[in-house]
Amino acid sequence: MVDIERLESAEEIHMLKSLVQEHFDHTGSSKGAGLLQNWAEEVSRFWKIIPHPPEAKPRLQACA
Repeated sequence: MVDIERLESAEEIHMLKSLVQEHFDHTGSSKGAGLLQNWAEEVSRFWKIIPHPPEAKPRLQACA
């Protein structure tokens, strides 16, 4: 199970932009370039996926 949330803090947004910039720097990706050029609009399209802790995961029971 996971939770899905929008990016909330300036720190999260900065980290994401840094990752996109690093990807662009290494690959020359046109998609990355477009994201960076229109960052103010594009950042709102990202979601944060938060996994639940392992102990919250339902356990499968062995078939007898």
